[in-house]
Amino acid sequence: MASTLSHLRPVPAPQRANGSISGTYTAATEANSNNGAVIASGVLTITPGFMPKSVKVINVTARISHEWFQGMLTGDYLKTVAAGTRSLETDDALVVNATTGVVTVLATGDVLDDNATIVWEIKG
Repeated sequence: MASTLSHLRPVPAPQRANGSISGTYTAATEANSNNGAVIASGVLTITPGFMPKSVKVINVTARISHEWFQGMLTGDYLKTVAAGTRSLETDDALVVNATTGVVTVLATGDVLDDNATIVWEIKG
């Protein structure tokens, strides 16, 4: 039997960024930094250092999650509430910048809330 030479493309290592924040942080005068993320004036800004393929932000206290996946519009996301109802939201409360990969989460979208525990996972 003759030998066969094959070339396998290396699979890049998965990129991940995750973190959490808890406490009072939506006031205009407060700013906190945690796990590569900055929160100020009711806006959570996460700079993962890579282009996200999926983003999940969860308000553990209220059991609300926002999820964005590559291929969705930049300001659209899936919202899941405590009762399990899922909906497609288009209000830009979760935005993934298509050029820089920076993720912004607004307090107006109800996943970012004062005195709650917020966790996130970003995969690239």
